[in-house]
Amino acid sequence: MTIEGTTIAAGEKRRLSFPLYETVTGVRSTPVTIARGATDGPCLLVLAGCHPGEYSGMVSAIRFAKELDPALIAGTVVIVHAQNLPGLDARSGHLSPIDGVNMGRAFPVPGERAEGTGNVSHQADSPTHRAARAIFESFVRECDAVVDLHGGEFFETLPPNIEYLLTGNDELDNRTREFARSFGIEWLWEVPTGSIPEMPTYPGRGSVALEAGFLGKPGVFFEVGGEGKIDWSLVDLTVRGLHSCMRFMGMAEGEPLPVEHRLLIGGHVYFAGRGGFCRYEVEAGQEVSAGERLGYIFGFDGETIEEFHAPVDVVMTNVGTKGAVNPGDMLFVMGNVP
Repeated sequence: MTIEGTTIAAGEKRRLSFPLYETVTGVRSTPVTIARGATDGPCLLVLAGCHPGEYSGMVSAIRFAKELDPALIAGTVVIVHAQNLPGLDARSGHLSPIDGVNMGRAFPVPGERAEGTGNVSHQADSPTHRAARAIFESFVRECDAVVDLHGGEFFETLPPNIEYLLTGNDELDNRTREFARSFGIEWLWEVPTGSIPEMPTYPGRGSVALEAGFLGKPGVFFEVGGEGKIDWSLVDLTVRGLHSCMRFMGMAEGEPLPVEHRLLIGGHVYFAGRGGFCRYEVEAGQEVSAGERLGYIFGFDGETIEEFHAPVDVVMTNVGTKGAVNPGDMLFVMGNVP
């Protein structure tokens, strides 16, 4: 394997500096760890730092990279430690402070060209799109499976879960389901396009997991953490899950972690319709019955101005943490219990 002129030999682990994009101050590069096994096998791509406040995923990637022993690997593991460098530097949320683009929707879609996304009309050539394209062309196209380490942003909490998207190709979608189960995480969230009424185009194109799928490669989001914190128990859980995935792929000896999975399909998202103070009455991971109150917004007079109730039996996959909210703020994300 040769990356940016550097060849990684069989049985070798290297950390490289991989160029992502250029600004007026020069080229910006991200750390990439590549562990090439002593024997041939599949290629697993592990990504972190797409949304820069999701630190547990980035720290998990660091620990996972340190633990990898090429002598015990069949195949190759590639770890891109931080995708959204401007956001990580600025400790910002989903959007890059350079161009206002959400990297989670910036990966190239064949035959499409994004225009006017973010704070400039950049013809899909802003720094965020360039970084996504560099990762896509150099790593996603060359791998056999992709796991993108995500987690709750600064303004939310969530239970550990594996989210995966569907392409409509039954054979590939079934392989993606098997891949999702390999991490040993209890909650699996399957999200077909159009299965969230409040966001009818979600997931849409441009996410790395879905675009990998359209290349015929299983891709999932590994979701852990929240509130911009590093939860070390979740780091442990994530690293165990990555090793379990390698065993499933035949890249390491042993069997995947045994677990009784619980499946969610599609869901709902509630946004604030009024501005005020929000009281959340449920927690991330909580099972909620249809009609049960999730929380409410109240004004300076203390009177309730908006309430939120579960539309069906759901599990709370994301719960907001903002005390003061404006209209349009995301408050509750739910997965439907089949």
